[in-house]
Amino acid sequence: MAAVTENRLVCMQGKSSYILWLPSWYPNELDPFDGDFIQRHAHAASLHSNIHVIFVKADWKGRITDKQHESFTKTERLSEHIIYFKKTGSFLGRLNSFRKWIRLFKKAVNEYIKENGKPELVHVHVALRAGIIARWIKRKWGIDYVITEHWTGYLPEAEKRLHDFPFYIQTAWRRIMRNAASISVVSGYLGQCLEKILPGIAFTIIPNVVDTSIFKPVDNEKNSTVSFIHISLLNYQKNADDIIRAMSILKTEHLQFQLFIFGPSNDGLVKLVNDLNLQGEIEFHQEIPQVELAKFVQQSDALILYSRYETFGCVIIEANACGIPVIVSDIPVFHENVTDGFNGLFAEPENPRALARALVEFLEKRHQFDNKNLADHTRKKYSYDTVGKSFQMWYNKINR
Repeated sequence: MAAVTENRLVCMQGKSSYILWLPSWYPNELDPFDGDFIQRHAHAASLHSNIHVIFVKADWKGRITDKQHESFTKTERLSEHIIYFKKTGSFLGRLNSFRKWIRLFKKAVNEYIKENGKPELVHVHVALRAGIIARWIKRKWGIDYVITEHWTGYLPEAEKRLHDFPFYIQTAWRRIMRNAASISVVSGYLGQCLEKILPGIAFTIIPNVVDTSIFKPVDNEKNSTVSFIHISLLNYQKNADDIIRAMSILKTEHLQFQLFIFGPSNDGLVKLVNDLNLQGEIEFHQEIPQVELAKFVQQSDALILYSRYETFGCVIIEANACGIPVIVSDIPVFHENVTDGFNGLFAEPENPRALARALVEFLEKRHQFDNKNLADHTRKKYSYDTVGKSFQMWYNKINR
């Protein structure tokens, strides 16, 4: 309890201006990789603004608490307040849990504003859920809110879309979006899809960010056997199945390679590897922190991301920041951060033979990529400082 008190006192020192962040996803003790790209955005924004994050997380299985638990952290100009509460699975329990989620969020906001004064602005990440609190803040204190969207649910090709939600949730979402002072998206493609749902809505593009202190080039001897890496949640969207099938095609052509797959356990993919007799070429790894992951990326020859759909693709810029080219599916969003022959190659989506051809092309051209140049290009475009300045300019424009 003493540690919590100490960190909370740090948050209370002074009443300097700040931006209040309300994310719908955020890394936490139950899921350390949930919305980690939002936390990296927070670190970038905090280079130029004081940022306070409030995030409320339901603890379904009571792993952390059977009632309520809070954590406070502060680094430089970024402070984070995460609240956990026990959630039950029955319909009535889910309804009560949602009410508790709102009550805990409002209580945390009220207390922070009482101690530190009103924020200059409220910044929501992913409108569904957290946008409810932003609208309440606007009604109560007259403070504008902005929204950054990352969600694939706006894409027409997504497995789970906004249109699949009940009408009352869609209506609430539209009110949240229409009342925002401004909206940013992580890619132009996501913005275009959003505009089809809300015609006439304006958006600013602020891309995802890469931590160039860990994702950076290192001096390596070229691998004698080409080494590929794939990093994802290994779900339908990421389409790792077709990557494995493409690797099987390479093997039938007597080409040597290694593929390291990082992500949650997936028995179906392990079975596919075994069925195709690829145990000697493909190795599975669990999710690991970025500091450790970067070392594997740096030792690879190329990253493969063969997604069916995306709103950005953070692992692309992480690989490129290491000077490592990428082989990606030819979908619209990837053309925003991949240039064929410069920092990667494209392959027709959902076609293992097309991906295999792109992999063979890479084997033939891999020494032609200018690793230093693509790392420098990525650092300048997606570094914490660059993206942090974009947030600051956006905030200043709204607060004029």
